[in-house]
Amino acid sequence: MSQGSKYIMAKSTTALGRTRHSRLSTELRQEKVLEEATRIIAERGYKDLSIQEVADRCRISKTLLLYYFGSKDGLLVALLQFRVSRDTAALSWLRSEVNIRGEVSLKSVHKMLHAIVERNVSQPGILRFYCVLRAEALDRDHPAHAFFLERQKSTLRRYEQALAKSDPQPEFTAREVMAVMIGLEEQWLREEEKFDLLKHWDHAIARLLPLK
Repeated sequence: MSQGSKYIMAKSTTALGRTRHSRLSTELRQEKVLEEATRIIAERGYKDLSIQEVADRCRISKTLLLYYFGSKDGLLVALLQFRVSRDTAALSWLRSEVNIRGEVSLKSVHKMLHAIVERNVSQPGILRFYCVLRAEALDRDHPAHAFFLERQKSTLRRYEQALAKSDPQPEFTAREVMAVMIGLEEQWLREEEKFDLLKHWDHAIARLLPLK
């Protein structure tokens, strides 16, 4: 069984004889583990994540935690899948901004990017988690290296596709949009959220992608 797969399987399969209540309790325990692991990584990074500490915070045994996720790396894989699924669900309405030909107007691009930053502002702990983990994962040997490399590539592809109709060089603009977003978010976290990130983002994107 692959790393993190126990978490996924717990959502899609049930053991014979288990009640709905027990399935729900298992799922809630797993989500509690993922939430606590997120907090620890946001505070200290993945390298200082202790399986025993996560188990203690969740009031479960280390053995049970490892049964769910297999290993520390398995926990990280499940955690990243969990966070992506949450973000995807929260922003699913953005699909309505794409027309039947798969095109997006520049006004809709502004709307979509604003929504992404707005969500990040609403959950600074999760944003810090991503920033810390993304920096650590620059190391090729880090278990999240491949995840963040693919996430970067897929995000750039989506930005390029969204800008294809309105920008003559969408591949360059896509990287600039990503750089501005990440840069402002990291400044905001470093300065303990003391400036209006959303206002600064709207100002920056208006200059980078002016509405005609």
